[in-house]
Amino acid sequence: MNRISLYVTAPPFMHVRRLGEGRPPLGSILLADVADRPATAEELRNLFNLAPWCPVCVLLHASAERRRIPRSPRMCSVSSLEGGGGGGAGSILAAVRDRPRPAPMEMAEWLADRARCPALRAPLATLFGRAITSSSRTTLGSTWSETPVTPLGVWAGSLWQEVARLADLAANREAMGRLLTRRNPAGAQAVRGMNDLLGCTEDEFRERAGWEWVFEAAVRRSREQQLDVVGSAIGTIRMTTPADAARVPTAAPEWPLPSPVADVPLQRAVGT
Repeated sequence: MNRISLYVTAPPFMHVRRLGEGRPPLGSILLADVADRPATAEELRNLFNLAPWCPVCVLLHASAERRRIPRSPRMCSVSSLEGGGGGGAGSILAAVRDRPRPAPMEMAEWLADRARCPALRAPLATLFGRAITSSSRTTLGSTWSETPVTPLGVWAGSLWQEVARLADLAANREAMGRLLTRRNPAGAQAVRGMNDLLGCTEDEFRERAGWEWVFEAAVRRSREQQLDVVGSAIGTIRMTTPADAARVPTAAPEWPLPSPVADVPLQRAVGT
């Protein structure tokens, strides 16, 4: 990974900066600039482990390289940096928002990998598939839907279905715009879910990039509530923290606290 220069752009996507020691905030995008030669498939896969809640965008030095990095729900690429006045942040954000929507299995794989629990993939894929393809919020008649998914915290499967709907909404900007502008009961329920399950406002939900951060925020909140339950059981009092706070249970590996990193125009930083 040493020869891959890494950058990050975060909401409101006005600057691109070098990736420092601190972890990027929720809704950020990682930009990987291949400095010397095309990255190997293994190196590209490793990018997902740096900050799993961030979409990955690869800066290509030749448009012919694009066929090596096809568009996917997890990765995209740009061959030029334009727009936004922030050193190319506009083109990076546009590429991320143009990614294909993730399938239920891809969402389930993300969560299973994050929890280091491969056994979650199949049941979560089933729950998410039913949640996303059906507009009904009624029970699915499955014990899984009301059973806590313990590797992810204290929330039951039915709550993770709501999270999956929000992640699908985050990946579909057109549907997001239609739902949130109508102000109908479905839109109001989505906004409540953003606040209750993700700890974010509607504006923050609209502004952040990608769908991965939705699951990350939910995992953090579910595990925070798990710690609250344990703390209450032993007679302690503790304060809850926002979804993007630094502390997360050790079952999900985390970044250290952010350190100051100066904003730099990306064109200058990568020599373009």
